[in-house]
Amino acid sequence: MVAVILLSFAKSHLPELVIGRWRQRLENLYPAMRDIVELLRERSMERFEARGGGDWPPLADSTRRWKARRGYTDPLVNTASLKNSVDGKAFRRSAFMFAAGPAARIHQFGGMAGRGHKVKIPARPYLVVDDRARRAIGQVINDYVAARRAATRIRF
Repeated sequence: MVAVILLSFAKSHLPELVIGRWRQRLENLYPAMRDIVELLRERSMERFEARGGGDWPPLADSTRRWKARRGYTDPLVNTASLKNSVDGKAFRRSAFMFAAGPAARIHQFGGMAGRGHKVKIPARPYLVVDDRARRAIGQVINDYVAARRAATRIRF
């Protein structure tokens, strides 16, 4: 199973005041998208390290006992395969984040799992675009646009 976040910027989202050569250059946001992928990957790693930053529900007693017998302590991290599978891909006007593995979807979104799907697993989202990430994404785009604008000054 895979969990995915997709960010996309349509042409209509590009600043209307950007014309001609500027708009052409800004249609390829790949460098900014690449930075956004890295930013979101780092944010995901922070969520693992901070155990969801207080947003994740506590582990069930049975899960805590199971983890204790095996020497595990962190939610969502036994072998680190889920954590290590978090990755992303950048394109000209979009980026997406994903995690692969048998537990990726159930941990991101929650749901019924186990034999016969009798166990309710609460969502513990690790791929998130929260307010902090939105502000950082906006800053990446603003910085990219400002750098492109500076690089293409029109002289009169």
